[in-house]
Amino acid sequence: MDNNIIYYVTAMTMAGSMLDSGMITRKEFLVFEEKMRLNYEIPKCSLYRDFHLLYPLDKR
Repeated sequence: MDNNIIYYVTAMTMAGSMLDSGMITRKEFLVFEEKMRLNYEIPKCSLYRDFHLLYPLDKR
């Protein structure tokens, strides 16, 4: 597995925890996700992007 994918998933897991605890807002989470996606060269259509985090059912 490519290291960029591992780093991206790790960063997004931490950001998801921060979102769940209320440390960051949904908007901040989405901005961070886009920066990490670009930084680690993850395509928008990548299977490694967690759409449950990006588009949660509860619409935070």
